[in-house]
Amino acid sequence: MNGLTRRCLQAFLLALPLVYSQLVTGAELKPHPMLTGMPGFVLAEREDKPFDRVQIDDFELAGKISGQKGSVSYEGHISVLKYVDESQATSELAVFRNYQTALKKIGAVQLNSGYGTSGNDVRGGFHVFQQPAAQGGATVLLYINSPQWYSLTIIQPAALVQSVTASALAESIRKDGLATVKINFATGRAELPADATPLIREIVALLKADRQLQLSIEGHTDNVGQAADNRKLSLARAQNVAAAVAQGLGDPKRVQAVGHGADVPVADNRTEDGRARNRRVELVKRKAG
Repeated sequence: MNGLTRRCLQAFLLALPLVYSQLVTGAELKPHPMLTGMPGFVLAEREDKPFDRVQIDDFELAGKISGQKGSVSYEGHISVLKYVDESQATSELAVFRNYQTALKKIGAVQLNSGYGTSGNDVRGGFHVFQQPAAQGGATVLLYINSPQWYSLTIIQPAALVQSVTASALAESIRKDGLATVKINFATGRAELPADATPLIREIVALLKADRQLQLSIEGHTDNVGQAADNRKLSLARAQNVAAAVAQGLGDPKRVQAVGHGADVPVADNRTEDGRARNRRVELVKRKAG
């Protein structure tokens, strides 16, 4: 990512494959349709990503969401806007109160205190606001650096467009014996989302191209929740993937489902990014027979 994200967010935007970023400056800039800028401030930079993740360190918010201290991440369509006012005619508190009121009008509530390193000052911390799903489900991060500039990060719900191909899956299985795929299951649910359909088609194409290949479809979770519940959920998800593949293939004997729960992590479950990496489905090559 470029300097805009580092300066405005002080967070990590974890880029996903084949996702582009568009940074716009100058006369082409337009405010976000959800929120305008403060009077007297000029929109200096705007960056949009169709799908990405924003991660922030907020022990208070992480504790509320997962019960563990650490970072919190949000995924979706991301817009980052930086506003500047060299005159310093407006206070940090005025910026905060204006957006607090504007966000309340669109149904958003603040999820954290948002205080930074300067005690109860509104400067230096992320103020996280969340809309109810029925009103759009957007998350807004307001970061006030000084009377001279602040940033808005607006995350709107968006599905990741699958870019996985049968040939890429085949190459990964050839090299590593498995391929890892991401499916956007709803939290605590096992039903296949609609945006998994292209991925299922590619897995079917993979098996049709190699008639000797047999797969173990293995579900994994992070360590949030009870171990037994996680194993049950991961198995149900793997079974639903396997059933969809078997239906498209017309041969259920070539796929089987396994649920590992949180027993086989590939990353540190103490961080939000690690937990996100551990929530995965693997296509593992198995021996015929």
